Amino acid sequence: MTTNLPAIKAGLPSIIREIRTHNHGFSIFDHFTIGCGLAGYIDISYAELVDVLGEPGCGDEYKVEAEWELTDGIRGATIYNYCDGPSYGRSGGPVEHIRDWHIGGDSNSVQMIRELFPLHDVRTMR
Repeated sequence: MTTNLPAIKAGLPSIIREIRTHNHGFSIFDHFTIGCGLAGYIDISYAELVDVLGEPGCGDEYKVEAEWELTDGIRGATIYNYCDGPSYGRSGGPVEHIRDWHIGGDSNSVQMIRELFPLHDVRTMR
């Protein structure tokens, strides 16, 4: 199953047609079990992530409050907040105000996120 965005919004890369998320029953942990550590960061609004990927999963509701699991059928990645939301005791406001998101996976995961969000600052750990 692929995303169900109406007519693939103008300006979004074609990779979005191939993306499946946890909202489609995909679990990163069922498919990619090796090398799923912190691989990079993306500067993007919560609202834009929801617009493109759908509502996030809830993470562990302590260190991770919002998490998206996604794949293009070959590569897998997670986008999540870590230790910077209100459940962890940060006073920066709700998770909807976070802009600096973690990318989980490996270098291929970071490349997939770059392709998915070409207009955003995506940084690797290396």
